[in-house]
Amino acid sequence: MNFNKKSSLSILLFIFITFFLIIRFYPKEKTKITYLIGHIDEKYFEINQFESEVVNMKGTIETIVTYPHAYRYLLEKDKGVYPFRKGYYFIDTSTKSIIIDTLFNACTDIVYSDSNQEYKDKFIPYHYKNSFENCSNVIENVYFNRSEDDVNLNNYILENPDSYVALWHLIERVSFRGYLDIRKTALYNFSNELKQSKIWKLLEADLSRLEKYAVGNVLPKLKLKNDALKEETLDFSSLDAEYTLVELWFSRCKPCHKAFEVLIPMQEKYKSKGFNIIGISTDVTDEIPLWQKTLDKYQFEWQNYLDENSAVAKEMNISSFPSNFLLDQNGVIIKVNITPKDLEIFLANSL
Repeated sequence: MNFNKKSSLSILLFIFITFFLIIRFYPKEKTKITYLIGHIDEKYFEINQFESEVVNMKGTIETIVTYPHAYRYLLEKDKGVYPFRKGYYFIDTSTKSIIIDTLFNACTDIVYSDSNQEYKDKFIPYHYKNSFENCSNVIENVYFNRSEDDVNLNNYILENPDSYVALWHLIERVSFRGYLDIRKTALYNFSNELKQSKIWKLLEADLSRLEKYAVGNVLPKLKLKNDALKEETLDFSSLDAEYTLVELWFSRCKPCHKAFEVLIPMQEKYKSKGFNIIGISTDVTDEIPLWQKTLDKYQFEWQNYLDENSAVAKEMNISSFPSNFLLDQNGVIIKVNITPKDLEIFLANSL
């Protein structure tokens, strides 16, 4: 397939509803559809966001794609309600038209393109054996990070090594959930032809970078600021405690504060037995006073550092908080994002 031409895409908004409800819920005045990149870094896209103006339920897009792209979309009325709607739009040079059900945040959308046909007819049935209606499960997989989904994706790649659909799903899993050995294995199961693509090479570079933060490796040195806002380099290769939890958070993160309510008494309970915590806040520059106020509020018994503007967290590919690494005395990562409940069990059995 030749992906080196300009695509002009016609968008038809297809409403499964009566004429009255069309007028009520999707008026004929002008509106916009925004196409987004979701959780994926913009470097993977030739165009990371674009809009289509819709008048009387019809609109057009002119865009350049030299390889298949996976987009989310958002209606103008959705802003502030959804980050994006469920499902993907796989747009390539074969795309001629798009049909959208505007009334439901569901996977009832249709794109007429070769890559989207694979997504609908092969990829989703392979994983769920229940047709296109289960495309919402694909979205959930990114959030739940189930190991069986990585196995299924790898098996699909083995059977379909030229699949851009599978490559985009692997990109999203790595972008949102980071490195796993099986994801690296899956990457190298693509065909030699696909390995020459821009996005395959970008993903290879990302996985190589993220592997440093995987279980079994020593957590690399981190350049941070201490609570006096003086720069320090943390070296984890020789720690005093037998086990150290490196907890990443930020001041406006409510789940982070809930975690503190569990971690503070846990650290008091196990500190004398060889457990310590190192806190790393990812607050932006303007929020440094709030970070300092948070430190005053909790009076932590552990050392806290500032990763100003998430510079280190971005390098680690961390975008959800709280996140953590559990290290042994030599700084080797033994757990990633362990829950407080599982941490309690681990410490009770290990110390």
